[in-house]
Amino acid sequence: MKTKKTTAVVVLVAILAGNLPLMAQDVNPQAQEVKRDYYLDGTIAAWTDYAGVTALIGGFASGILLGFIGWGLGYLFMAVTGADVPSHRLIGMDSQDRRDFQEGYKAAIIETRKQKFNAGAMIGTGLVVMNAYLALDSEP
Repeated sequence: MKTKKTTAVVVLVAILAGNLPLMAQDVNPQAQEVKRDYYLDGTIAAWTDYAGVTALIGGFASGILLGFIGWGLGYLFMAVTGADVPSHRLIGMDSQDRRDFQEGYKAAIIETRKQKFNAGAMIGTGLVVMNAYLALDSEP
């Protein structure tokens, strides 16, 4: 009989101890305010707004025309060129949220621009190198 009482007490303590964290939590979901990540919102907005086709074409053209030198010069140009945030994206934000959104938007645009430019320049420069190799390899 003593073991049944001991077992019942252990089971009761285990049940109560298992529920203690649940009892301590706030069950009102409106009491917890969720802070939006405006930097991430700006990044996502930039991904949807900017495809980078012009940077891809520019990279291809600079790779075809000037090879590795064009690739390097174009990359430097892409690195220093800024990005503008459309004003309709900033409506209804306070100053800190607006700043975070702009930083995320600009960083995503610049990164996408660099990636697309490098892809185009790699293709253009690769074609120039391949053409030069084939021209040197062929016998007259």
